[in-house]
Amino acid sequence: MARQNLPEENRFKNEIIKDYFLEEEIGRGKIGVVYRAHHKDIKDLKTAIKIIPKENLKDGWEVELKKVGLLDGINQVVQYKDHDAKILDNIPYVCIFWEYIDDDNLKKYAEKNSDNITLPFIEHLIEQILTVFVAMKAKDISHDDLHEGNILIAHDERLPDPSKPTIKVGDFGIGGSRNNLKPKDDYAQLAFVCHNLLEKYIDPSKLGGEERYFYDKLAEEFLPKKILETNETVGDFVREPRNLLENLKNIISDYYISESIQLPVTLPLKHPFDYLSCEEMGDSFEVLQTLYSKNFPGYDVLSQRTNTILTGPRGCGKTTIFRNLSLKTQLLGGKKRSIKDLDDYVGIYYHCSDLYFAFPYPKDKLSETERRVMIHYFNLAILYEVLDTLIITQNHLSGINDPYNLDGLQVYLQMCLPSYKITPIGVSVLRNMLSFVSLKKEEIKIWLERGKPKPPPKPFLPLDFIRNICRILQKIIPWLKGRAIYFFLDDYSLPRISKSIQETLHDFILHRYSECFFKISTESITTFYPYDSKGKLIEETREYDVIDLGAHFLRSSKEVKDGFLSGIINNRLENTEGIHSDYLNIAIILGKSGRAHNQLAREIRKAKAGKRVRYYGWDMVIDLCSGDVVNILRLIRDIISLFGGPAKFSKPKTITIPIEKETQDQAIREISNDFLNRVEAVPNIGEDLRKIAVAFGEVANWYLRYRNSKNQAQNPPWQAFRMEIRDTPYFNDSLLKMAKEKYNFDNTVKPVKLEKLYKDLIRYGVFLRDVRGKSQRGAVIPRLYLRRLLIPTFLLTPSKRDSIGVEVDEFFMLLSDPDKFISHMKGKKPQQKEKRFQQEKIRQRNLFDE
Repeated sequence: MARQNLPEENRFKNEIIKDYFLEEEIGRGKIGVVYRAHHKDIKDLKTAIKIIPKENLKDGWEVELKKVGLLDGINQVVQYKDHDAKILDNIPYVCIFWEYIDDDNLKKYAEKNSDNITLPFIEHLIEQILTVFVAMKAKDISHDDLHEGNILIAHDERLPDPSKPTIKVGDFGIGGSRNNLKPKDDYAQLAFVCHNLLEKYIDPSKLGGEERYFYDKLAEEFLPKKILETNETVGDFVREPRNLLENLKNIISDYYISESIQLPVTLPLKHPFDYLSCEEMGDSFEVLQTLYSKNFPGYDVLSQRTNTILTGPRGCGKTTIFRNLSLKTQLLGGKKRSIKDLDDYVGIYYHCSDLYFAFPYPKDKLSETERRVMIHYFNLAILYEVLDTLIITQNHLSGINDPYNLDGLQVYLQMCLPSYKITPIGVSVLRNMLSFVSLKKEEIKIWLERGKPKPPPKPFLPLDFIRNICRILQKIIPWLKGRAIYFFLDDYSLPRISKSIQETLHDFILHRYSECFFKISTESITTFYPYDSKGKLIEETREYDVIDLGAHFLRSSKEVKDGFLSGIINNRLENTEGIHSDYLNIAIILGKSGRAHNQLAREIRKAKAGKRVRYYGWDMVIDLCSGDVVNILRLIRDIISLFGGPAKFSKPKTITIPIEKETQDQAIREISNDFLNRVEAVPNIGEDLRKIAVAFGEVANWYLRYRNSKNQAQNPPWQAFRMEIRDTPYFNDSLLKMAKEKYNFDNTVKPVKLEKLYKDLIRYGVFLRDVRGKSQRGAVIPRLYLRRLLIPTFLLTPSKRDSIGVEVDEFFMLLSDPDKFISHMKGKKPQQKEKRFQQEKIRQRNLFDE
């Protein structure tokens, strides 16, 4: 909203400022007003002058003008011309002269020209703004206040194609941020702007072929998974506008197969490692089902009737799992065809990006009204997904003899929202309700966009609305009786799904109901906020269970992991065009290393300088998986690529398999090192994370080379990629001070930074936490496992027999002074008491053997 100290409309019309005659006011914003002006001697020489009360400008506003100067000559940026100070009506103003754009900002343009807001328009908008981001990245600057009001749209008849809009970005944050947020993330704002355009102006039900595919890719992958992504370990596109532009172009190029436009996601595959992520498959449910394995560790727990938190390293397949367990995917993919095929639950999938785009910048402390609005919106969003799924069941589920009698559902909805009108005879009840719910969601978004004017849209839906809806449906729809309803909430992770959103929803979604259960995927256990809005702890094992896919991979037998991974990869080989039947088993293609872990350890210990220890074989690939399935798929893709590509597998008996160990080792080392490089690229903290990983890896390798295991009589090399902390680490000043005094390490890092390092080591998957932990001194302490993919980088083995034990003081040393940790641990003597105990145990075992 505009400030009260702005001048009345056209108050300065006909004034002359620095040789420019003010024609009329053409806009006003939060901090100032904008006039169109022309040079007093040359009428066709136009400029836009923003007139701002000086008191409205934030400190250092001149720096923002310097930003624009660094972008001089970039066509997609409104060019700065000059600025001046002026006293008008005895009030000091700052007048900033800008390139004049003869048209509206994006907000007004869209409202006036809704028919022009098409998918090609949105694509062009993204392309132009990413071009600005390229220039900003080159100069190491940011906009900090990107929104619809400072994106200008014009049609220039002087250009070769005047129908193609000119898009320019202006107002580089000179007056602070809308909603008093300083600064706002440029990438998040671009995603937010584009999402709003898709929501308001594009009806996906009216799209087909090319357009529907582009819409799905944009809404489900490019905006939430590419533009919004901040985790540098995910890919080289993260915060890299040039690569994002390439990603955008690739969406377009995927449309075209020969001369006709088809959906590219079809079977058989052209390449066995196409569509590595769930999002890349779009809405091709057949492909999603075919390339998916239900044998993942943890499935039995996830399918139980309890609220569940699903976590695991990036690329472990959380989205794929959730989408495949939804009834919508099962029906559209052809895996479920009749009522008798159904499981004892009905899965409803909901991606939390919808929640993020509705509430992108919630305050840390919400009023009761703001909480109720958030709950109201979430209830509507879940109801929308329920109705959409029921519509699909009517069209794809055989055995439904009569249309659903939904009178009870309509009556309840009308009781909660009196504006709902009972569906007329001859009209689809489900589609009528779906349309109504969609309008109610939009009503909330409009209220939020307008700055939350009073009063908010009422009445609010109750906290138990979802439970009541499930109860009604289970009574009135015959095939739902006896079946629980599972709501799969995907990507429910801090900071995107903020603390205030999570604690608000925790007031009701994790309550224990018999009708429905919530299954929530989050990036790591540290991105789930375990409190409700009253500050009550939401307790694990009481309100919910945790499935950590990384931990399941740590604990699962090799046979279970083999069945899961080989199932996924062999599915791809079997469904790829041109691969001969002799080459459909990845275990045969890679062969076995045939080495026990102790043998590999001795090879590492005995290897002379310059001699390479090889990592190879399907058994080794299984051992390198921490649940990060995408990385394993990429690894197999790279091995096959180095071998000559899938084409070499088209004819029988023309190649020698297994693939040579040198080729396998090269691909394994490269993907291992690449992951570490991606960790280092994480903004602000990546270098520290890498140093910590390298320090631990160097210590673990030193133990392998120079110490023998205490756990076997044969004294094999000490093999550990697990760290065991011997007490609970509490990050406070007093403990850190004591640790420094004890070990004399660098303690310039504050406790809050150490805690962030610890959480980010887990968040970015450098270490995986075994939530079962181990009893140490009367407490159960989580154990930390180095990501298995890094085992080759540090010349370790996958053996879980040994560990690197550290005191809390030493753990603090690792986080704050990794170099000191290395020298300390190498000089640390084995604990004599433990050593004598192990020697006595071995002596007694030998006596027994005799």
